[in-house]
Amino acid sequence: MSLAPGPHALRIVARDTGDGATASVVHAIEVPSLIDSPMTMSNLVLTSSTAGGVTHAEVDEDGSLPILGRPPTGRRRFRRGERVEVNAEIYDAVSNTVPDDGFDSLSVATSIFSANGRLVYETSDAGASEPLEIGVYGYRHYALVPIDDLVPGPYVVRVAALLNGVVLAARSVPITVLPSN
Repeated sequence: MSLAPGPHALRIVARDTGDGATASVVHAIEVPSLIDSPMTMSNLVLTSSTAGGVTHAEVDEDGSLPILGRPPTGRRRFRRGERVEVNAEIYDAVSNTVPDDGFDSLSVATSIFSANGRLVYETSDAGASEPLEIGVYGYRHYALVPIDDLVPGPYVVRVAALLNGVVLAARSVPITVLPSN
């Protein structure tokens, strides 16, 4: 669903088909403007090889998680042996005004840091600006986060978008690696 930047209220209503009873909850949300800076990034979305369920009614059309093809999860605790995928969209405000300009030297780094801030994993890939379905130029980033060899404990997964070697946008999410079953 497309919403204009700014404050909104999200209302969810559940109705029991048996007796018609209803319950609802309202939550205030703020939709950020993703093109106020030359480059911005969405929040990170995680999934894992053991995540299940339905994200919405048209599951077959959900191409937002292409590597594992699993629905997003709110879980932040993963067992060694699970495959964990991190996803982000990087938005390019410059290309929205000059379509041929694009990202000259965009690289996207996915890193894992230990609780003491030590870098334990990093990979980087190159990106190019392209039109996204939401009507802006950007880049979709997907990466598998290797947790098999990590010692159980807390970590931070970070995705950073760099243009010509300078970090212009970054997001992080804490995770906990649990022992294998």
